[in-house]
Amino acid sequence: MEVGYVAAGNGYSRQAEAIFAGVQAVRPDSELPSIGLAVMQLNAGLCEVAVKTLEEEGLKRNPDSELVQSFLGLALKLGGQSARSEQVLQKVIASGSDTQAVELARSLLANN
Repeated sequence: MEVGYVAAGNGYSRQAEAIFAGVQAVRPDSELPSIGLAVMQLNAGLCEVAVKTLEEEGLKRNPDSELVQSFLGLALKLGGQSARSEQVLQKVIASGSDTQAVELARSLLANN
């Protein structure tokens, strides 16, 4: 996964997408490659595409993933959907079982 993030962060989008697809092939039930792909899309300014990826791929694989929901909140916020973003992030904080997701959600809400 980290290699995919490095590739995406250095402008190697096609390679990063291939890496995330490979990880998804090895771990078909994992939502983490969907998060990686969405982060790559956000870096490219494709907020609506990232929202779709997180909703249709990440949450499909793991509907209870607070981490996917936190990244969804980020994508919504960056895409100008502040009210929906806040709603999603508040839900993550309220459930509060994934500390990384809660920290991300709190950070995003603090920067409104």
